[in-house]
Amino acid sequence: MKLIKKVVLSSLLLLLTPLAFGHGAESAPASQYGGQAVKVSPYNLELVVEGSTLTLYVSDDHNQPLDTRDAVVNVVVLANKKKNKLALSHKGANIMAGQGDFSVDKRMKVIVYLQMQGVKKVTGRFSPLK
Repeated sequence: MKLIKKVVLSSLLLLLTPLAFGHGAESAPASQYGGQAVKVSPYNLELVVEGSTLTLYVSDDHNQPLDTRDAVVNVVVLANKKKNKLALSHKGANIMAGQGDFSVDKRMKVIVYLQMQGVKKVTGRFSPLK
């Protein structure tokens, strides 16, 4: 009886594993601006890093730009063993941008906290230079 349970459980795991991995790959949106794009439901976020400037593009799940005029975006940059916090400001249409006191590091991580008006805050995690 124990052997049958193990065989059934193993079979189920083997059958479901491709579905779990496939879902993650499908949910990553294509880059439109040359940065790293991530799906953070209900948004597609794309982060572009140029020197010490971060630019965040916000769109819906159909890649239609969303107005970020009333959005609040706070960012934590982890680079060169330092932690840098900054706020991004509205730069037009679906664009939020800001400059920080950090130097680019290939292993850098960026955590974006986006609060759109009237919607629950979401968190996006980026490794923009990988």
